[in-house]
Amino acid sequence: MNNLTSDVEVALRASLLAAAGGVPIIGVNLPVGVEPQEVYMSRAVLYTDRRAVSMGDGGEDELRGIFQVDINSPPEVDLSTGSKIVDRILDYFYAGRKLAAGSGVVYVRRSVPSSERRGDTGTVTKSVSVYWFSRSFRRLP
Repeated sequence: MNNLTSDVEVALRASLLAAAGGVPIIGVNLPVGVEPQEVYMSRAVLYTDRRAVSMGDGGEDELRGIFQVDINSPPEVDLSTGSKIVDRILDYFYAGRKLAAGSGVVYVRRSVPSSERRGDTGTVTKSVSVYWFSRSFRRLP
């Protein structure tokens, strides 16, 4: 993982912690493999494109991707709780928002909620896909 991808992941993870308002996140403040009896989240960073934006030794590279946040509501939890968290995530990751990323910035392009889906255990999951991009100056050895 290079500096840009590392910076992007740190910025997205920190931003989700700020937006979560104390809701547990698998792999961050909730152990992997634990399924709580309350609303919880999981997240994934998906890289879609890496390209040179400008050429030369001091040129810029751009990285684009999707930050997928899953809000999971166990069967015994009121579904409106998960919906309120989805709204909070959408409000936090609005188009044009700048997230600090090491020496650079991650820009939110847009955030899109999915429809609800029910898993085998009855857990209802709703996702928010945050489309983002980041640029950095190329460092040659």
